[in-house]
Amino acid sequence: MTVSHVTKIAVGVAALAATTALAPHHISPDRAASTAAAAAKLSVVYEAKTVNQHVVLGPQSAPSTLVETAPLAAGTYLVNGTVAAVIASHDQIVCAAYPGGGNDGVFGTAGNPGTGLIYGTATLTDTVTVTAGQRIPMVCNSFNYGLGTWAGSAVLEAVPVKSVR
Repeated sequence: MTVSHVTKIAVGVAALAATTALAPHHISPDRAASTAAAAAKLSVVYEAKTVNQHVVLGPQSAPSTLVETAPLAAGTYLVNGTVAAVIASHDQIVCAAYPGGGNDGVFGTAGNPGTGLIYGTATLTDTVTVTAGQRIPMVCNSFNYGLGTWAGSAVLEAVPVKSVR
């Protein structure tokens, strides 16, 4: 492509952008205000984070709580979690985020099928409904407890959502 072709294309794109930007979008002030209020209400992110730790992960029967949210308002939340761990040979980590420290069958996992320690990251995404004042903890366990697997960092985010479809 020559310089003149690039210039012609740039001029065409600029002309299209100028005409598109000038096209008015009409919305009533009441609707704009209610849309903005709804967006502001749902734009809160509750985050719990821990870094530079050395938490030896417990067995499945007694998983380790790595982080938990502050008490939440009643409602449904989109939950995202990430755990960075050092995983021992032939071990894996299993993590869940659910009120009360249990689970609803959605897990994040990472494993080490070989020998020696490796770094692994478990991620999870779920939707959770809580009652007023409940917290959402993220718990993890070592699948083969006792091999020395540990977590160093964990982040849990809960975002209120209007509905899940």
